[in-house]
Amino acid sequence: MKQTTKPRGFTLAEVLLAIAIIGILAAIAVPSYSEYIKQTHLNSAAQKAEHLQLLLQEYWEDNETYVAGANNAELQTKLGWHPGDTNIKSTVVAGDAGIKTSFIITISHDDVSDNVIIKYTR
Repeated sequence: MKQTTKPRGFTLAEVLLAIAIIGILAAIAVPSYSEYIKQTHLNSAAQKAEHLQLLLQEYWEDNETYVAGANNAELQTKLGWHPGDTNIKSTVVAGDAGIKTSFIITISHDDVSDNVIIKYTR
């Protein structure tokens, strides 16, 4: 009696079905992951803004004016603040000339499409 061997491998239909299922799963997962990453950047920026705000308050207590820094380097020099991430950019605009009694903190992240993600005003 002759034994017949079963064909091994996948048919074209099975391969196409597997590719279609993977494509559907990817279409669902990628936007969710992108939103998760954006939310992570938002949370990180909020923490950085809070920390910067505390440093500005400490500066006010010592100098009775708020420091205005145009970029991360100036803020690092004047306040000892560093964002910890090269993609995070920050600026502080403090009041008018003379004694600066208010400030606006703007923090942005290069990987977030709308760029400015936190604006803190006092």
